[in-house]
Amino acid sequence: MKLADLHADIAFDLLEHKEDKKRFETEHLPKLKTGEVAYCSIANYFDGSQTLDQMKEMMDHALEMIENSDVELLKTAEDFKTKTGVFMTVEGMCGVKDNPEQWVQFMKDHHVLIASLCWNEANALAKGAKGVADYGLTDLGREVIALMEEKNILLDVSHASDDAFYEMMKVATKPVFATHSNARALCNAPRNLKDDQIDMIGKTGGLIGMNGFVNFISTEKDKQ
Repeated sequence: MKLADLHADIAFDLLEHKEDKKRFETEHLPKLKTGEVAYCSIANYFDGSQTLDQMKEMMDHALEMIENSDVELLKTAEDFKTKTGVFMTVEGMCGVKDNPEQWVQFMKDHHVLIASLCWNEANALAKGAKGVADYGLTDLGREVIALMEEKNILLDVSHASDDAFYEMMKVATKPVFATHSNARALCNAPRNLKDDQIDMIGKTGGLIGMNGFVNFISTEKDKQ
């Protein structure tokens, strides 16, 4: 059986241990092999505090570590049909405040296949699940989604607030992913998906990845 991990915060860890040039090969790759993970996201995670330069630094470093390892970097949807390996994703775009064309091209140049506009915060593009703002999706966010679709970068809605989610679904024309979200009917957490949201993602031809974090499995401590 081939397992796929749609969201692993590996890029964040690699940058935190930047001095260790072999960390991906010694720390992460053995775990993927032991777990028989055939496809693994190298998620570049941004929590809302990073500048655009800091975002680019993480992505530059992650790509360098992967390209200097013996693992295959999956760059297109076609690669998944014939290969196994890792692929680049982005979680949150807090540093993007203008020039969306340059940013989306930067993601494309770094072989990003899936990306979300926000983490839990509200930023210049969209509001996350814990964000405080009077908007869901901004005009700049709509522009970024359109540019992503032109470059075949799929939209990830896992951290979007409910209002942002519904606005995103009106804009998206390609398959939508929720890389790490569970069902809200089973665990009433704002990061989980409502039944109609699950249906909407399915109708786009997208995918939903399960989330193993205890807070999204049950709100009852004795069941976590």
